[in-house]
Amino acid sequence: MWSTEDPVMVVTFLYFYILTQRACLIFAVTQEVFHERVKMYKMWKDEEVALNKKREAKVKLELAHKTDKISAVSHEITEVSCFLSLSSASSSSGHVFGVIKSTKAAMCSA
Repeated sequence: MWSTEDPVMVVTFLYFYILTQRACLIFAVTQEVFHERVKMYKMWKDEEVALNKKREAKVKLELAHKTDKISAVSHEITEVSCFLSLSSASSSSGHVFGVIKSTKAAMCSA
């Protein structure tokens, strides 16, 4: 049996306490990063849907010969497409989003 006066046991207890606290902190930070990545992935997909809707609206305006509104829609399309190209170029989206999907699938199956 060990007593609280034994310095080796006190140091060992403190060491494991600090170790578990750091492990919990690392887990919490990792989980937060994962949630942020999922949030960014959803936002990126929503922007893709918005871009497709704006392109469809532009085509409808072109077919209806409403030239006064086409320039505004074209400007919005270029803004959204620039955002999507910057986000995909800056984060190597194919690899990042593949990792997100596989991690999410692993967490859901567990």
